[in-house]
Amino acid sequence: MEKNLIVEWVLGASGKYEIDLAESGIQYHYLRDFKIGRGCNLNYSSDAGSPELREKISKLYRVKKENVLITNGSQEAMYILLNVLLREGDEVVIISPGWQQYEEVAKKIGAKIKKLFLDPKEDFQLNPSDLKKLISKKTKAVIINSPHNPTGLKFDIKKIKTIIPKGVFLINDEVYLLNPNESVTYNCEDKNFISVGSLSKIQGVPGIRIGWMIGLKSIVDEAINYRRYTTISNSALGEDIALEIFKDYSKYLKEYHNLVSRGFHTLKKWVEEQKGIKLIKPHGTPFALIKYKFNIPSKDLCEQILNKEKVLLVPGSSFGTENCFRISFGRDPEILNKGLRKISRFFGNINENSDSK
Repeated sequence: MEKNLIVEWVLGASGKYEIDLAESGIQYHYLRDFKIGRGCNLNYSSDAGSPELREKISKLYRVKKENVLITNGSQEAMYILLNVLLREGDEVVIISPGWQQYEEVAKKIGAKIKKLFLDPKEDFQLNPSDLKKLISKKTKAVIINSPHNPTGLKFDIKKIKTIIPKGVFLINDEVYLLNPNESVTYNCEDKNFISVGSLSKIQGVPGIRIGWMIGLKSIVDEAINYRRYTTISNSALGEDIALEIFKDYSKYLKEYHNLVSRGFHTLKKWVEEQKGIKLIKPHGTPFALIKYKFNIPSKDLCEQILNKEKVLLVPGSSFGTENCFRISFGRDPEILNKGLRKISRFFGNINENSDSK
């Protein structure tokens, strides 16, 4: 597999930054925030995940418990899913820019990748008819990510569902989806629609590694058997924390809304005060994509900001696009404002240099 550009970028910056505006979720929680007692057992969990946790998720999505598999984050859910579904020679349609895992895992299996490139000049809007043109008789799966990383855009799922032919799987990576009733699998347990989700981004607990897959019972059963040869089960401690979250689900959504709404207001106002940049308005994500007009590759730009201002961003090149960067605003207000001031200083120097030429 090719190197994971996003992880390599973030890990490579370790120890170099003071302010992290590259994080893809909100500020993480601590164990002290949960009422986990000493009676929590540390035995193996079920290979399908805690029955109680599966039941909680199935009710949110209005499917049967048998349609739900609890995994070690959405990353494991997607990895297992692709290995269960795909065979050498299958075609897979994906979107670019996007999360690198879809392409790399599918290629490793021997699948042929067909990409729909979202045009930066059109602010990365997705036209379902363009997606349809890439689907052929050999297509096994169409993978989308809505709300989308790195743009934060939400695609027209209802329209996309109508263009998927019989026998083709539609997979949506929904780690940033706030409302389960907007899921491709909501109240839909007998179609070739599959979703993956997690508690990492919105609920702020990436460290417990709890995600899930929802789909046909036959697919879930195959996935359960596949994971018996990988991680076997989830952490029982992680599942207990997840259950506590689901028992007060609205509380965590409210916390997320408050932090993200406040942060976006700050970011939007800041962008309006800058020269040479444009904000792609996100739809509920804790980050946004910012396009810029400076004549410099995105990795070079982010490296200079990292080295000179000690602020970590994610270059567009990590997602397969250019002249843009992803910035997180679901942060503590003091941290966000300090980071934005530092980036402003850097942009000011760039603009001064270009004006003097």
